[in-house]
This record gives sequence, C-alpha cells and structure tokens, in this order.
Amino acid sequence: MVRVACMALHRRIKAGRPNKAGDSFIGGGQDVTSDCIKAIIEFVGVGGTHEVTVDGRPMYEIEIRALANEDAPAAAS
Repeated sequence: MVRVACMALHRRIKAGRPNKAGDSFIGGGQDVTSDCIKAIIEFVGVGGTHEVTVDGRPMYEIEIRALANEDAPAAAS
C-alpha cells in the first residue's frame, strides 16, 4: 500500500510504503511534491475552485489562478 504525507519541516510531499508502525516510509519515500501540486491544478482547473470538506463539513477552498505571463495556460472555457 502506498501512502502520501506532507513533511512539515521540509514543506515537501512524499509517497511511499509505510513501516509497520506507520510513522515513516520504508526507504525514506519519494518526493512527489511537484507531481501532487500539478495534479491538483489539473483536477481543479485554471480559474476553478474546489471545496474541501473535513468530517462532512466544508472547511477549505482551493482556487487556481494563472499568473499574468505569456507562458501560463489559458483558463478552460
């Protein structure tokens, strides 16, 4: 089973197989920070928002805004 966790001290997201205690990854895990952030951008969509619930209650909203530069992808219509 693969798990994903945020390493708060380093502000990185790692994925890997947890040890038996469930408190660390076997082999240290793999840094998947950029992949996760890119997947969230694709999931929500440029110009879109997504509501995140905790225990069935809305708690957070993620908004994706493109920076004003010529390399940023256009918002989907």
